[in-house]
Parts: sequence; structure tokens; C-alpha cells
Amino acid sequence: MLAVPVLSTYYALFRLRWKGYLIIIVSLAAVEAWFVKLQMYTLFWWRIEYTSIGLGVFLIFVRMVYQRMLQPLTGWVHFVLLYLCTAPLLGTFHITYKRQACLS
Repeated sequence: MLAVPVLSTYYALFRLRWKGYLIIIVSLAAVEAWFVKLQMYTLFWWRIEYTSIGLGVFLIFVRMVYQRMLQPLTGWVHFVLLYLCTAPLLGTFHITYKRQACLS
């Protein structure tokens, strides 16, 4: 759940070029394909190509957002960026809490 935000932050922070862009997309798509092959994950209507395209668009978006974050933020832009920063963490904690509650 945290892999995409962490890798996209790394991509934007270190200003990786097209090689880094492709490495991130191919590696995450390969992990998804590997999980499907190990039957840890089942695809229904989703395809791995959708992941690759979505990550490509997302990484471009992240680079634009990072450039915007280097300037002082106010108003709704500040609110949206705070939400985008905290949502992956809150989602991860929610899943962890629910899973531990079910196990006990």
C-alpha cells in the first residue's frame, strides 16, 4: 500500500529521468504479474497494462505536484495535498487494524 507513494516521492525528489520512470513502472508491473502467477492475487477485470498506464500518468502528476509543493501553499491546494500525503498512511493503518481485529 505504501510502495507507490514511496517510489513516486523518490522519483520526484531525485528528479529521475526517463530511465527511472521506466524502471519504476516495469518493476511494479512485474511484481503484480508475479503475484498473479503465484496466485496471491486474482485479476478480474483489471489488467496489468492498466497498472502501467496509470503509474505513468501518476508519476507525471507527482512531478507536477512536487514542483507546486516547493512554493508556499494556501487554500484548497494545501488541503488537497495534505489529503494526498495522509491518505496512504491512513489506508494502511485501517487495513492493519481491521486485520488484527479479525485475527483476535
